[in-house]
Amino acid sequence: MQTLSLINLFLAITLAGTLAITIARLARAIHLNIQAGCRYRTQLTQELGRLPLSKMLGVKGISTRYYLHYQYGYKIEQQLQHCKACASQKICQRDLQQGKLGEIPVYCPNHRTLASLAA
Repeated sequence: MQTLSLINLFLAITLAGTLAITIARLARAIHLNIQAGCRYRTQLTQELGRLPLSKMLGVKGISTRYYLHYQYGYKIEQQLQHCKACASQKICQRDLQQGKLGEIPVYCPNHRTLASLAA
């Protein structure tokens, strides 16, 4: 009878130790994931700041913070690539500098996405 109690005690301690290790590893993984997400968002913010897309957001009254928070990362990356590859960048830069834009121009490859964000 006492042997069975010792076995149960050993199993309970082993299970508690395993559970504690699992919880600690999970907490560490969550922490590292949050750090990686912050670094990723910082990189997106920096890249966005170098492109006309950041000013186009302002045309629609969309803050960079809102944009980065409510758009999926892969969609932001697609939109950044569209902006980088845009054949109308010079026209875009000129229009933005002159303050002519009240709406997102149709020539902007991100026109639909930005219009839907502002809606």
